[in-house]
Amino acid sequence: MAHRHVPGEARQAVIETPLECEPGACLIYSDLGADMLGFVVEAISGQRLDIFLQEHVFDPLGMHETMFRPHWTLRDRIGSHGADAAARISTAR
Repeated sequence: MAHRHVPGEARQAVIETPLECEPGACLIYSDLGADMLGFVVEAISGQRLDIFLQEHVFDPLGMHETMFRPHWTLRDRIGSHGADAAARISTAR
C-alpha cells in the first residue's frame, strides 16, 4: 500500500521538491506551482484555502455548488480528478 501523507507532510514534500531544471529552461506540467500558490494564500489570508476560496471567490460569484472537501453524500455528482478520487470521497465520512 502506498504511503498517504498527512497534510503537514504533504506540504513539506511539495516545498522540498527540487526543480527539475532552471526556470525558463524547460516546461514540465506539475500541480506543485498551484499548491505553492495555495500555501501563499493561506499564509497571507490566515485562512485555510477552502474557506478563503468559498468566501472570496465561490460565494461572490454565485458558485454555491463549488467546494473543497464535499460531503460523501455528493459523490455521485463529483467529477473525478484522480484515479482514487471516488475512494477518497467514500472514506471521507
